[in-house]
Formats: sequence, structure tokens, C-alpha cells
Amino acid sequence: MFCTDSASSLKLYIDGKVVKTVETPNKVTFIYNLVPQVTYTYEILNSNSKIIKSGSFTTEGQIRMLKFDGIRNARDLGGYLTSDKGKRFKYGRVFRGG
Repeated sequence: MFCTDSASSLKLYIDGKVVKTVETPNKVTFIYNLVPQVTYTYEILNSNSKIIKSGSFTTEGQIRMLKFDGIRNARDLGGYLTSDKGKRFKYGRVFRGG
């Protein structure tokens, strides 16, 4: 997801709060379990804690794949239409896995 090259840590923020920190990431760091249609901001820091890159991105789509140890094909059912006149399930409420 992010090319970090000489970075020593990566921080992912939602609404100004750190939700994930990766210390000494590889050249590419994958961040899982992000909610669709949400804008995330990030900072990539060098070994002196100086910001070397920052930005934001918005996730797309409606199906939210989840990664859990020992569970394959887990999904958040948020975003799917209900039978109640076009309403949708909220994210983080109903899950399924196999």
C-alpha cells in the first residue's frame, strides 16, 4: 500500500487518531480491515521521527474483506442492501466467515 524505502515507521490516522503504527516496515506495507468509503490520512516517518511523506486516500467499494488468523474469507456485511426499502447494513455490525 505504501512505499516506505528509508522510513522507520508508518502511522495511519482516522479523524486525527492513530489507529495503526507499523515499526520498521518493509518497502511495501499492507494495512487490512479498512472500512469502504472512508478517508484515511497517513504519515511516514524516518528514524528521527521526521515526516518524510504524508497524504490521504479514500477506500472504494462496498464489500469489506477482513483478515483474521485462522479464518479464511471473512467479510463485514456492512453496505449490503436490507429488505427494508433500500436501507443498508452498517459496517462493523454483521460478519460472516468460512
